Amino acid sequence: MTELVHLSRAGSLEAARRCQYRLLPLMDANFLETNPTPVKAGLALLGKIRDVLRLPLVPAAPATRDALRAGLVTAGAHVR
Repeated sequence: MTELVHLSRAGSLEAARRCQYRLLPLMDANFLETNPTPVKAGLALLGKIRDVLRLPLVPAAPATRDALRAGLVTAGAHVR
């Protein structure tokens, strides 16, 4: 997101557009379920947090996790 903002502010709109399209699958995946479930699942996929939730939160559905994994990889993240 930082790269996208910097490119946009610099007037490099075509590069910003490419960056946005690279991030779009991850952005879409983050809205497949109610926040913060996808964000926590994504952070767990990155190894940043443990995938432990307390009620009323429940784990992300397998399809959401798959979409998050694909979005993170497309965005250039190193997924575990």
